[in-house]
Amino acid sequence: MKTYCIVPLLLVGLVSCTSERPASSTRSPSTAPQKATPAVSAPARPSVQYTVVSAYNKGGRTWRTILIKSPISDADLVALARYLHDLLRDESIRIVDDASQIKAYEDWDQNYPDAAYPFPEQWVRRHHIATINKMLAPGGAAWQLMGGSAHPTRPESKIADLE
Repeated sequence: MKTYCIVPLLLVGLVSCTSERPASSTRSPSTAPQKATPAVSAPARPSVQYTVVSAYNKGGRTWRTILIKSPISDADLVALARYLHDLLRDESIRIVDDASQIKAYEDWDQNYPDAAYPFPEQWVRRHHIATINKMLAPGGAAWQLMGGSAHPTRPESKIADLE
């Protein structure tokens, strides 16, 4: 019999999950203790500073916008993406380096194709660094880190698989 523990993220690593009975209970000789299930460790917090600016729901999915300082190396961007994806497992995330047009971008996204909410194209070209999203991939959908329009070497292309 397997025992599963659901532990809030902040407690992961502080709790050991097991299906063993306490030492004070009686066991038949044929029932050997089961090994403890190793606790899943939380991902290491990346060195990149970030701010969660906003979140909204669209099409049954939660979208978050994360603000970082640039420039950022691909290694640091991938580390941040892995951390955020582990933390916010089923959420799509946009990573930007300027907050001035986030509201305009999100208004456009939530109201497309309504012309009353124009696409802030110049801002996106200069400040959309990356997106974490479930993408169509060989073998089915997969969570990936994709370069945004402002990524210096991989705009609009896959940077890393996240699972």
